[in-house]
Amino acid sequence: MYLAPEVVGQRIDGYRADIADIWHLGLLYVAIVLRKFPWKLATVDNENFRRFLDRPETLIDSLPNESRSIISRMLHPEPRGRATWDEILADPWLGKGAELLEYPY
Repeated sequence: MYLAPEVVGQRIDGYRADIADIWHLGLLYVAIVLRKFPWKLATVDNENFRRFLDRPETLIDSLPNESRSIISRMLHPEPRGRATWDEILADPWLGKGAELLEYPY
């Protein structure tokens, strides 16, 4: 359902779970905001998924303004173009909760 494009396309050569997880996290955010997943199955046969790969802005533009920049980077179809964990935590919008990760004890 929310598999990264490199998993769907079975491009296992150079596959990195941590980079695919960035996609998964971005898509979960979209599902929470939209209250549904934007596609049922992430396959090239699925029209909504194909539309996203061709024109990601159609989905990204439906998100709150402050989240669009980082979420569009998290949902970049090519793993090399995706935001890194450091970029995500440094983002002014998504990084707001980063201080919660540091335990005071």
